[in-house]
Amino acid sequence: MTSISDIATLSEEAQKGEVFGIVRPYNVNNPSKPEASADRILSITYPSYPLSQALKAIAERMSTKRSQGTFIFAGGYGTGKSHCLLTLFHIFTSPSVAKAWQEKWSLNISLPHSRVVELQLMEGEEGNPKFLRGPICLQ
Repeated sequence: MTSISDIATLSEEAQKGEVFGIVRPYNVNNPSKPEASADRILSITYPSYPLSQALKAIAERMSTKRSQGTFIFAGGYGTGKSHCLLTLFHIFTSPSVAKAWQEKWSLNISLPHSRVVELQLMEGEEGNPKFLRGPICLQ
């Protein structure tokens, strides 16, 4: 009989039963949270088809090979939307970690140097800018 160990290597966190399950993108600027670590997030991220397609589409858009510029991550609770967005954030803000991650998974996606604006938009007026030009210009 084939066991999991015959076909996969469990990470240390899985072996300990400490799997990072819920991704909270608003923790990206809190160094005490796992979301803030590009190394941590990319080490547990498999480039699924939707994620790799999003990366390719973003690269094409940023190099003007593609005219569509809006990307919407949709799906029910637990389908990976936040994880994909957090992964993209770290790919753009930690290029050396991202390069190693792409090499590990044999991804050949060239992304231009860019600046990232991270906004957590919440319900209600507080925390939501009236116009995006304010937060974007402050970067």
